[in-house]
Amino acid sequence: MKSAIKAFLLIVNLAWVAAAAHAEPWLHAGDTLLRHDITMLADAGVITSPISTWPLSVASVDADLQRFTATQNLNQSQLDSLNRLQRKIEREKNLQQTRRTVSGAASREVPLVRSFSDIARSDLEVGASISQLSNRFAFRIDVQLADNAKDAKNVRLDGSYVAGVFGNTIISAGAVDKWWGPGWQGSLIYSNNARPIPGIALQRNFVKPFQSKWLSWMGPWNYMITAGQLESDRVIPNPYHLGMRLTFKPRYNLEIGLSRTAQWGGDGRPTTSDSLLDLLLGQDNRGSDGLDASTEPGNQLAGFDIRWKQGLLPIDLALYAQAIGEDEAGGFPSRYMGLVGMEHSQTIFNKNLRVWLEYADTACDFLESKPKLNCAYTHSIYQSGYRHRGESIGHAIDGDGRSLSFAAILSDDSQVDWQMQLHKLNLNRAPDNFHSKSNVPVDGFQFELARTSNNAWGRVRGNIGYQDFDVPRDDVSGLMIGLEFTKHLD
Repeated sequence: MKSAIKAFLLIVNLAWVAAAAHAEPWLHAGDTLLRHDITMLADAGVITSPISTWPLSVASVDADLQRFTATQNLNQSQLDSLNRLQRKIEREKNLQQTRRTVSGAASREVPLVRSFSDIARSDLEVGASISQLSNRFAFRIDVQLADNAKDAKNVRLDGSYVAGVFGNTIISAGAVDKWWGPGWQGSLIYSNNARPIPGIALQRNFVKPFQSKWLSWMGPWNYMITAGQLESDRVIPNPYHLGMRLTFKPRYNLEIGLSRTAQWGGDGRPTTSDSLLDLLLGQDNRGSDGLDASTEPGNQLAGFDIRWKQGLLPIDLALYAQAIGEDEAGGFPSRYMGLVGMEHSQTIFNKNLRVWLEYADTACDFLESKPKLNCAYTHSIYQSGYRHRGESIGHAIDGDGRSLSFAAILSDDSQVDWQMQLHKLNLNRAPDNFHSKSNVPVDGFQFELARTSNNAWGRVRGNIGYQDFDVPRDDVSGLMIGLEFTKHLD
């Protein structure tokens, strides 16, 4: 522990002596107000690139903002979002400068179920980071100390990375949060619910359409390829987590995403090129091509998502859905989990209000009258499930759950926003001892009200709420109060 404290103090010291500025190549997953602004501008046609794969490239978003000149066509709420985003982009793209921050968080009870948020994962955390961006390369060293962490890892490097731009591809290595899909409360395949998986990633730097007449119909498109390694404290230690995602916008108000992830290898499991090829070709079910328990390549998830900003009614309304299959049949995903939602934005009292209603069901064949339980996020070989350090990599409710969520964010151009979330949850309907929330069926609710202020000093977030879950292995019912800050050392 002494060495960890020394490392933390070293980062703090480096942060104090570094030049003051802000510099990163990405817009990170977890900032709800930032996502609201980007969604607002995408729906207005200002941002043309897909926005459902996080982190987003700063260069691509900045290129969209630079191309847009028809500000007279924007309403006040859209202008507020544009002004906020332009200020953030200008900070993030400063070259040859160093960003340095310190942060802290203290709370009485953390929420049992996370959403698209970067709130602290433990009751008490402190952190410090230093980052720099050049024309081609970027790095960030981020150290956190957590008290009584759920995974017993009190020293963390979450958020650290090195990255470089090669042609139009960003190649990075590190531990960076991902979010794949249009949902606000959850993603069925890849969310920031679990701690980030250390590994490498590839994605486009500038997002543009194909020039080919055969593919130009797709509109602006993006991809992300990931390869990371899960922890050692599992039934099958140290398996790899592989992911691929393609998103495209055939129309400015329509975005489609295709996702696929897999757990592969690990101690005692095959990691040959033939095994990887079988995995990529979908030949990974026991009994096909002579595969048995000893040679089965891995555990896969795959599916699609869609978001449509409707233009038929005179209201700002978008509909979205995600379907992820736990199995394969005939070369396509099967045994789907599902997520559906709607979001609406309007101006009220000279402020912008965004509300969303979202439902998710993480049982396989969720539309059937008798869905298949003990199926989603589980596997006969990878018995620790689709989880990383004890938390679901996909939706925060984990397998065999249902969630109904209503949330809102209220903002203006003053850098202050208010957020409210209410979740009604049914967890672990079929008892699973590896379930991340409870080893028995649990019903409950979670309510939270938060205020966030962004200014020259930094970012301060305070929240108050209440949750009620009768979880046998932990008491997670009662009042939630928290305070978090991030200080830019300018």
